[in-house]
Amino acid sequence: MNVVSAKSVSVLLGLFGLSFFLTFEQTAPDLVDVRQYGARAVNAWWQYGTTVTGRAGTNQLAVASASTFRNGDGIVIYGAGEAPSVGTAPEAPRVIPGVSESETVPDAPLAPLSTGKATYSYRIVAWDIHGGLSAASPITRITNGPKKLGQNTIPVAQLELTRKVITVMTAVPHGLTPDLRGGPLVHIKDSTDSQTFSGWWNLSGVPNPMSIMIGGTSRDSATPRHASGGTLTYFTDNQVSWKPQAGAWEYVICAQRPGDSGLRVIGVSMPSAAVC
Repeated sequence: MNVVSAKSVSVLLGLFGLSFFLTFEQTAPDLVDVRQYGARAVNAWWQYGTTVTGRAGTNQLAVASASTFRNGDGIVIYGAGEAPSVGTAPEAPRVIPGVSESETVPDAPLAPLSTGKATYSYRIVAWDIHGGLSAASPITRITNGPKKLGQNTIPVAQLELTRKVITVMTAVPHGLTPDLRGGPLVHIKDSTDSQTFSGWWNLSGVPNPMSIMIGGTSRDSATPRHASGGTLTYFTDNQVSWKPQAGAWEYVICAQRPGDSGLRVIGVSMPSAAVC
């Protein structure tokens, strides 16, 4: 009885092992032997590298220490080549805080905001087409930036349409200020009368911290119409601009925003057509 049981277990284990092996074979990724393409086997845990010196106009380098390189090995030399074509630092960027006058695009015009209280710092670095970097520009610091960058969504309490003027009363302070000029864009949606009030509208007035006015709308009602609920959305930004620099291909933008411990890279500009 014991012998028979043992044989049954052995058969089951053998079948399980075969099944596992077949499954592994079927799911294992395809492998390529890189030696077929000129590579050679090395100790992957060893760092191959040293410092070198060279002379312009020649194809010879002197290494600082003995190396394990062989003829035919591929190498990369960092910090060599021509000097960057943007050798001088850019001028300090110009920074304008504001509320977007259009939907969110990279070059959206802004209605300038002068009553913000947040501090932001910006500087830029020019980058030539070969990857050479200039020194960083001087820092531009503003203390009237918006409390928050990007989308601001505010709950709406009441809406009223009288003739072509919409009045929006918010459930909390909306954060827009009377000093805004140029017609910041706001978006209203999801009220109890979306057909009348939903849409993108240009702000025309800020009577107080809990209401805004939108004049000259495409809606018109001789009898006042009312609705409640929904949201009011607008976008706050800092517009960063700078004087173009000869030889620059792109610009690296660095910023310190509220909550940041220091300046950090936040983006790279679009390429400059001037050096294409």
